[in-house]
Amino acid sequence: QWKWDVIKQRAEDRRVYLKAYSRKLEDRLDEEGEAILTKLDEKLKFEDILFFRTLAELHHRLDKERRDKAGLFEMLSSSSSQPTNWSASIGDWFKKDSPILPRKEDEDSKKQLE
Repeated sequence: QWKWDVIKQRAEDRRVYLKAYSRKLEDRLDEEGEAILTKLDEKLKFEDILFFRTLAELHHRLDKERRDKAGLFEMLSSSSSQPTNWSASIGDWFKKDSPILPRKEDEDSKKQLE
């Protein structure tokens, strides 16, 4: 029996349950959130509770991995003593005095020696 009001109510229950259960996973659940979870646990079917908890745990794990990667990136970028402007490093290769490219004076010297 899929009517629009049933679908809308299930979506609202899902949103509220995910928010409350996510707070529980982060150990930030207060008494009001605990009451909401208890009420929804009594109201929802077992399959819905299992599905909603799985979604919340997945979101929680992905957020944690994202935060860990961001922290690692910050740590690596702040501890690096090398300049972060890679284009400036590449630009140094093409400077006039670069040891990689022969200087015009060297070419002239070679022509004179021949």
